[in-house]
Amino acid sequence: MAGWLPHSRISWIKLMSNTNTINVDTVLSAFYEVAEAQSWHQNHSPRKLASAISVEAAELLREFQWLGDEDSLTETRVAAVASEVADVLMYALVLCDKLEIDVAEALKQKIADNRQRFM
Repeated sequence: MAGWLPHSRISWIKLMSNTNTINVDTVLSAFYEVAEAQSWHQNHSPRKLASAISVEAAELLREFQWLGDEDSLTETRVAAVASEVADVLMYALVLCDKLEIDVAEALKQKIADNRQRFM
């Protein structure tokens, strides 16, 4: 499994909500543990990971397919949305790890680019 350990450049980033914190390193380690156990690691090239992000984003969109903008979401639907968001985030983090993209720096740069472009 040593070949599948996450790169340290993004391990210090924490994803936080009001009550939970999870370290990106924890997410990546769990992802790679499952991938190794299932022999899926050969399916995790950057191109295939980008495709997986697109598939998971489509599954996220499916949760809203027949809803109007004013429709409220049931608890069950919110849980399904949360699951799909987690899939999108996990695959995005793994893609960044594989390409050695510094997620914090990429986010900071994108924020600066958007401010310059739209403000």
